[in-house]
Amino acid sequence: MNPVVEERIDRLDDILDARRKQVLFRLGIACAVILAYSASLGLAVTLTWAAVYAGLQLIERRIFSVEATRRIISTPAGYAGALSLISLNLIVFGALAVIWPVMLGPWGVANGVFLLAGALLNSVLTTQASLAAFRASVIPLIGYALVMPFIALGLKADPQVVLGLAVGGALMVFSVVTLWREAHRVRNAEKAARADAERRRAEAESAVAAKSAFVAMVSHELRTPISAILAGATELERISGGVGRSHARLISDAGAMMRTLLNDLLDL
Repeated sequence: MNPVVEERIDRLDDILDARRKQVLFRLGIACAVILAYSASLGLAVTLTWAAVYAGLQLIERRIFSVEATRRIISTPAGYAGALSLISLNLIVFGALAVIWPVMLGPWGVANGVFLLAGALLNSVLTTQASLAAFRASVIPLIGYALVMPFIALGLKADPQVVLGLAVGGALMVFSVVTLWREAHRVRNAEKAARADAERRRAEAESAVAAKSAFVAMVSHELRTPISAILAGATELERISGGVGRSHARLISDAGAMMRTLLNDLLDL
């Protein structure tokens, strides 16, 4: 497989793994919405929204299990399907930003803005590895953010309020995109630093192995002849007399000195 494609799949796999770990958190949000807004939005609306949103979480967890995720997203259709499911999750979640103003009026607009801001920040935190996943997450939310000023206008809000919503929404989107780029850059820098550290560690281990092999070779190749010299000198010293014994003792002393130097060198 192409290394670029392989890395792209790895990044999406990491994101889907992080999303699996957040399933209970997202289901908790659905329960919180039911408890907090069933009275104001109506039980039918909140239960319908929560059922659709919770169903999407369970479908995603079922399809993209730990065992199946990589196999599925390794195909172009599976990769596109995973991104589409992420977008669908955010479309359903962000729908609250529209439902609240319609049902609750101006205060619903405030709820919707906070909801979109939180969802955008969560997208930055969970999609740093993949630009494709980031786009799939934020495009629906940006769409809702663009709609909010028009919803406020439809609720007959003051034009200055509508303008403030438009400017604040644009600033929020710009900040989120900038934050993601910086987080993505830092993540890639950390990944490169880890890869470089791993390469240096491997080089150091290779150098240590080469040094050990060299020391073992030197130890064997030099100790063997020195031992033979010392043994021969000792024998010559035993059977020789006069000058011959003196020469044999000189050879023995020199050999012992060589062995001592070799030991010191190997220790060093």
